[in-house]
Amino acid sequence: MAVSLTTLWFGLVDVVVVSASPLVDDAPLPSSSLVAGGVRFAHSSSSFSSDSSSSTSSYKQSFGALAAGNDAHAPLQNASLSSAQTLCDRIPTCVGITHNVRVKSATFYLKSSKNHNADASWVSYIKTAPDSSPSYNFTAGNLDVGLRENSRTVQILHPSSCKTNFSWVPPLSGWNRPDRTSSLCQHLGDITLRLKHVSSSSSSSSSSSSSWHTYASAWGSQAPNAAVPTPPSQLPAGVFARDDITNALTEDTTTTTEACPYGIRTPTRLTRSQNSDSPHFETTRVSECMPQPLQSSMPFPLKVTREFSLDDNKNLAMTWTLENPQTATSAIRVGGFGFVVAADDDTGGMQLPQIAATNSFVEASPNAGGGYAEWVRVVGNETLLVIPNPKKGGAPLEAWRPVMEDCGFSGSMSEWVVHSEAWAEEWQRNTQHPFTTMDEALNKTGIWPEPHYSPWPNWHGHGTVRATVRPLNPPTGVTLAPGQTASYSVSLVPTNDSPQKTNDAMHANGAAVVRAVPGFIVPVDVSTAALYVAPPANAKLTSAEASPTGAIALGSPHATLSASGFVKIPMQAQRPDARVRVVLNFTDGSSIAVQLATVIAQVDAAAAYGKHLANDAWLPRHYPDPFGRSASAMPYDREDRAIVLDDSRAYDVGLSDDAGAGQTLALATRVAGAANADEAARLSEYAENTLLGVKPDVGRGPLRSLQEEDWTVRMTMFYYTCKVQDPKNPSPWCKAHYNTSYFEHNYTEMPKCGQPVLGGPIWCMTEDMANMTYRGYNVPHQTAVHYALYTAARFNEHVAAKLPHDWETYLYRAGHTAVALGTPNVGLMDGTIFRFVLEALQEEARGDGNVTQWQTLADQLTANMKSRAQQFAAMTFPYGSEFNFDSTGQEEVYVWLHYFNYTSLAHDTMLSVRSYMRRFPSYLYNGAARSYGDLGNNGKWFVNKGVSRGSFHYRAGLNAIVTSEAYRHDPSDVSLLELSSGAWAGNVLGIDSESGAAGMMLHSVPFVLDHDPRSGDFGLGFFGHFAEAASYLHYDTDLRTWLCYGCDIQQDTDSGAVVAAPRDMLRRRVYVASVGLFVSLRNGRLGAMRLETTSNGDASLALQLTGCAPSGKHGESCTSYSFSVSAEAPHLAPDGGFDVVGSGVKAVRGAWEAPGSDDNVPTEVRIVWK
Repeated sequence: MAVSLTTLWFGLVDVVVVSASPLVDDAPLPSSSLVAGGVRFAHSSSSFSSDSSSSTSSYKQSFGALAAGNDAHAPLQNASLSSAQTLCDRIPTCVGITHNVRVKSATFYLKSSKNHNADASWVSYIKTAPDSSPSYNFTAGNLDVGLRENSRTVQILHPSSCKTNFSWVPPLSGWNRPDRTSSLCQHLGDITLRLKHVSSSSSSSSSSSSSWHTYASAWGSQAPNAAVPTPPSQLPAGVFARDDITNALTEDTTTTTEACPYGIRTPTRLTRSQNSDSPHFETTRVSECMPQPLQSSMPFPLKVTREFSLDDNKNLAMTWTLENPQTATSAIRVGGFGFVVAADDDTGGMQLPQIAATNSFVEASPNAGGGYAEWVRVVGNETLLVIPNPKKGGAPLEAWRPVMEDCGFSGSMSEWVVHSEAWAEEWQRNTQHPFTTMDEALNKTGIWPEPHYSPWPNWHGHGTVRATVRPLNPPTGVTLAPGQTASYSVSLVPTNDSPQKTNDAMHANGAAVVRAVPGFIVPVDVSTAALYVAPPANAKLTSAEASPTGAIALGSPHATLSASGFVKIPMQAQRPDARVRVVLNFTDGSSIAVQLATVIAQVDAAAAYGKHLANDAWLPRHYPDPFGRSASAMPYDREDRAIVLDDSRAYDVGLSDDAGAGQTLALATRVAGAANADEAARLSEYAENTLLGVKPDVGRGPLRSLQEEDWTVRMTMFYYTCKVQDPKNPSPWCKAHYNTSYFEHNYTEMPKCGQPVLGGPIWCMTEDMANMTYRGYNVPHQTAVHYALYTAARFNEHVAAKLPHDWETYLYRAGHTAVALGTPNVGLMDGTIFRFVLEALQEEARGDGNVTQWQTLADQLTANMKSRAQQFAAMTFPYGSEFNFDSTGQEEVYVWLHYFNYTSLAHDTMLSVRSYMRRFPSYLYNGAARSYGDLGNNGKWFVNKGVSRGSFHYRAGLNAIVTSEAYRHDPSDVSLLELSSGAWAGNVLGIDSESGAAGMMLHSVPFVLDHDPRSGDFGLGFFGHFAEAASYLHYDTDLRTWLCYGCDIQQDTDSGAVVAAPRDMLRRRVYVASVGLFVSLRNGRLGAMRLETTSNGDASLALQLTGCAPSGKHGESCTSYSFSVSAEAPHLAPDGGFDVVGSGVKAVRGAWEAPGSDDNVPTEVRIVWK
């Protein structure tokens, strides 16, 4: 079936369960049955007809209409409800029926979506199935399993050790939960197949020109005998259930006609009939290209069995066997096979305590034969792994497919794809069956005219998504000749010891484990990068093959490093912007495909981004913007290579909120991390003219700065006029709230205002809304501007000389902005900036001059943040954020809980953050935080209405603040550092190596696999990267060797000294894990680093400081280096603490200073300890 994209959710009002019999007749309902206000629709059983043989499903009856579009069949005119239900029963994609009860001649509309419109004239019937207890229960591999009646899919998957009412899989229904009882709802155990006839000798699909036929067991889950069980007496030992599910595999029988190019459709233009009985459907349809039934469908040609059993390690195994019967007349090409991995991750309307008790997230690493999926509790240590079971055929994880055809799809229901050949043909065109054409409601707007390259609209402009797909694995299929079978099997491995131990559990159950240093995204300047491979038990590594060639050079595998069996494979990136697949083969016949990416040096990426912000993305001060946005770094579209000035989401282009301020925050981050004079000048220009000032020579209307005199921050500088509501006759309310007379502006994106079909908050804001200052989320971004200018003026004389104010002015602004925030009880994104400001105030209060003002501000800010930490600590789950479904804001919660010694709660917050991140052997997921939102808020490519799995959204960069600092506080858990390193590299991956422009996140759905071209809120993740970037020296007890994340490292074989060279984004910080030592420069750069221990137990870290010269000839202009030395893990620090020695080194304001190096000769300092 090729259908149009639609939002798959419903909100039917006060539903009444109606059985298949009796059923309502098609006679109009008496008006007395309709309650005023549209609150309730019901009538007595005497109003129902009785025709028990006509329908096999149950239906929920509700007041209101199923919305326009999404037709599962042509409308039935002059029909009865019973006949409509009988037809709906036979169409798997039909989820409900709707009709107008006030019209005598009934027309019934069969719908494939539950999207609902409240309308007093309409009644709807939603197809359901029984919500009963499991029909069969058993315990296997420490899991309690309940199989659903009829379909025999998994209804309950409960950890045997768990004492609460928790299940890894979603419930069929329940409090505040979507109904998942009907067909089309996917459950663990359900499969999807894509098949075609081919010649028996064919090893590919190319020998057949026929189209793929798609079958799904979920679509036939309520068919009689959907799953035929083998009698228990006939099951061998260790097998709990074996079912023939052939009857459940129902074909999707509609597609576009051949006259429609694939992915391009002539729109269905609807015209209103004067006497139409429907406000939602027009009776006259003019279309060149409507979905039509296939001329000849293919009866399901295979026999399929599903088995639940124990594997060799006593874990629960699921096995599917496909058989082409001996009597078949032709071979069958299997171009698509996969099974759903369903998590209970629906958080709608729930609070954190409920989410903690019930929810889990599942993600997968598509590493082919070594791929696996991982369920993780939102709160707690339980995990559940899904890994291939080679003893029964295995199941290579070739792709991780969003199951958008699932009922109620909201972005996260996914399928473990074993064969992707049929899917890959569509993915290359940015489509995925069944969504091959643009949504009819979107088409009707006329905003995105034909032809369409893909079904997914661009939010900005009038085009559609056109991405370059680079698949993670080559697509495969299999041909089954008559009499041949193919089996696929996975094991479910529970562990009660957090994601930290995932690798151990994998290896214990026969899987290979791969680690990478510095990660699976490799910068070209890192010469000591390596893969560390632990082969499966009793197996050895036989080969490592990288493709394409010329992107990454692999060295010869080193000998086994330790008792844990890891083998080191050196690697060197040869060129940036490559996607590389490294296949590791083992003597037991197994393999794993590791996905790598290459990038330019991180320091070069940051420089390119800074240059882009100060030039290409810069809106000059003289630009005649009536809203006053000139002299700013604006959002940027790297697909169009243009600044974005207009958007229906006003906050995206108004210099505030996450997307509007994202570029400004990034520029401030650059200035704080590398005081480039040109970039600092741009940031100062923004602060003086736009953030705090106005421009009467170019602005029009009410001249108003972004930040108010009381230090609060406005919602947005961009807003809409009365033309949005009514261009010719605006209402008094509109005139009172919208700009009506200040100026005219060409609102290019105004047609998208008020389009509910887009989903997400459009917010074509009024002037009143734009001027509101209540939103604390806007404050950290602008605080960072003042703080960055303070650091530039304080620690770089050359930059300071070009700024209009001294450092005291900028710190004063930063302090007052931070204090004006008050005491909100949720964490704010990039709120860590407030700690930076507090530390600066405290340091300056220890200096000379007017220290009282700094101490006063520090005391006020400390009191505010302590109050917030106390509020967090009083909550059952203190790590809440603006939303209940993700980790945004948890970064700041962790920071203040730890700062004020709520250590246990800070640790719990870290566990919550980690549940959103994955440590996978794939560049696409390693360190990437789970993200399904904000593309709709801040992106351009509107895939699935902006609810699409994304990688390396700013969540990853901000989460890395938590994982990095948690690691520094206790470096025994290197998995935290691996997550952080993956997040930093993923942030760099989002910066175009040529233009320096950023893409806000990587669409990780297989039909896009490319970065969104809008800069969006990328700057927040860039801030998170800046906040923690360093060289991390770590001795790994598993590998028994020194590692460095963020630097190149070598160990002197004679002296044992460790020599390192920084390769991180800043090159200003170094952390030594063995003693918890953290050194951070405020200016200049780190050069060579040498860590050594003498025979008498004296230890030292020798640092070469470069790039800071009084003349400015060799880098920044500064007379001295400023740096701090701290013990981040006090339990590891030496009893005598750390001392700093070197020529001219002195303690200043609680930190340290060393003389600059004017002759380009590094200044050397040593941190020493016993």
